[in-house]
Amino acid sequence: MELGFDCYRYVLEDDDVDPLHLRGVFSVSAGSRLDLPADQLNARVELVVVRVLGSVEAKVARISRYLLQLQEKFTGRVLNDPTTMRYGMRKDYLLEFAAAGYPTPPTTYFPNTVGFEELASRYRGVAY
Repeated sequence: MELGFDCYRYVLEDDDVDPLHLRGVFSVSAGSRLDLPADQLNARVELVVVRVLGSVEAKVARISRYLLQLQEKFTGRVLNDPTTMRYGMRKDYLLEFAAAGYPTPPTTYFPNTVGFEELASRYRGVAY
């Protein structure tokens, strides 16, 4: 019996994650790439750790779809709960916390259509 585990690395690109089919998954132990449709993902992977690097603003819809597919189709464990991650991607939860009386950093809601010029003029000269 072989002991140990295989480690895979996957970077979510512009793939269509519906249905869950990850292309170009890198097998660290084999040093090669492979495709993992949901059935093979479930057969080969027991634990997924999701990391989002950099700003999520331009990727919210894609990351949210991936997390939803992972939650619905992956039978293993996901270390960081997809529901919590999707909730945390929308920063207006800070307003909910403030309304409930929890201390939060100063938070102002802007619609996603706000432009840089509007923000720059509003906060010009404000020290943080």
